[in-house]
Amino acid sequence: MYITELKKAASEKSGLTTRAIGYRACSIKKKKGPLPDEVALGIVAHQIGIDVSKIITDPSLLEQIRIQIDRIDESNEATPKQKIKTIIKTKIVEITKDIKLSDPILTDQIIKDAKEMTVYYAQLYIFENSVREVINRVLTKNLGKNWWNPTNIRKDLLDIVQGRIDKEEENPWHSGRGAHPIYYTDLSDLIYLLRRHWKGKFDDIFPRLEWVSEKLEEISFSRNVVDHHNPLKKIDRDRLTINLRDWQTQINTNKSKIEI
Repeated sequence: MYITELKKAASEKSGLTTRAIGYRACSIKKKKGPLPDEVALGIVAHQIGIDVSKIITDPSLLEQIRIQIDRIDESNEATPKQKIKTIIKTKIVEITKDIKLSDPILTDQIIKDAKEMTVYYAQLYIFENSVREVINRVLTKNLGKNWWNPTNIRKDLLDIVQGRIDKEEENPWHSGRGAHPIYYTDLSDLIYLLRRHWKGKFDDIFPRLEWVSEKLEEISFSRNVVDHHNPLKKIDRDRLTINLRDWQTQINTNKSKIEI
């Protein structure tokens, strides 16, 4: 009954998507045991700074929320508070080529290409997500966790991203992109974010804005080919590998500026 109102209020207050609010509520339910959705969302809304009594009028639900909040507060007081820092660590994952693939009508060359392209799809996946993570961390560190707002982002991009989020929420049967709006942007939008917030935020991490934008533009060509299930030529594969290596070397050298 109150689920939609709680999600909407929490989203508007925090700048997070309603999906992200839902993830927080699920996390509370996992930690605290079985709880009604309204109670878990009420806790999230309270933590964000919303007076849930203005949304929920059921006395029994309000009492359950109050009890759970008191328990959380007591638990926090009993546990020494420590500053949590996100550390960048290099993770190595081996991608095997021993994948068994077959098709009754496709040629052997297409099957061979599919096996070989698993490595380059993974590189694109890592590259693009690494860029999003760096931007999100740096802007969170400099502008706060709710940096995705009209003050920092142009209106048309906010509208496009919100449209994609809304469309996704209309199809809950399918997995979503991610909890943060940056995962609903295009590569060109990432260049825009870097350009808009370059001075004082990214200019001491990367040598030049053009250095980053050129790499993103280059991988966008490879991304378009791979996204349409076509193989990359060797020169493009080599270029992708080199660009990813350069990117990772740069952020690893400056990782202390990216930690939050």
